Amino acid sequence: MQIAADTKIPQPVPKGLPLPSPGPESAAEARSGFTPAMSAEEIYAEYDFTAITPRQIDELADRLRDNGVYDFGTMMALETRGERFVQHMHDMLYEAGLIDTPEFGATTPMDLIEGFKARIEMSRRHGDPTAFHQRALDRIEELQRLSEARRAEPRSPVATTPVATPALTQSLFGLQTTAT
Repeated sequence: MQIAADTKIPQPVPKGLPLPSPGPESAAEARSGFTPAMSAEEIYAEYDFTAITPRQIDELADRLRDNGVYDFGTMMALETRGERFVQHMHDMLYEAGLIDTPEFGATTPMDLIEGFKARIEMSRRHGDPTAFHQRALDRIEELQRLSEARRAEPRSPVATTPVATPALTQSLFGLQTTAT
């Protein structure tokens, strides 16, 4: 094997010297070299967890994953209520003859917070552990508060009158004078 003369070979950091700082980004960003376009909070802020559809849950999970800002526990709690997972389970029940229709309502809004509360209560009644669902509920409630606060923030008004740029004005003026 031959190595080109201009190839840079990384040198180990001598003992006793600090490792180079990854910079201002997070440790995860430093490891992956990926900087998310949106934060998890910015993405979550676009959803109302008291009226969210299974399809929107999948969309939310995809956006979090695409931006590299998802937490495994939260994602697991969300994705098991998303369209893909629920449709798969529904298909299995339909094929087994346990339900009459293959459709389940992927666009029907549900209150995810109340769903978690009901799941926790059912687990308590049956003596099952509730810690995972309680953590998921706490996180979803926190995200709902953030989402509501973001939606309540005043928005800057959008200009309704077109603003002519000097170049546009000059172009339009040129067209007007040549047309006459």
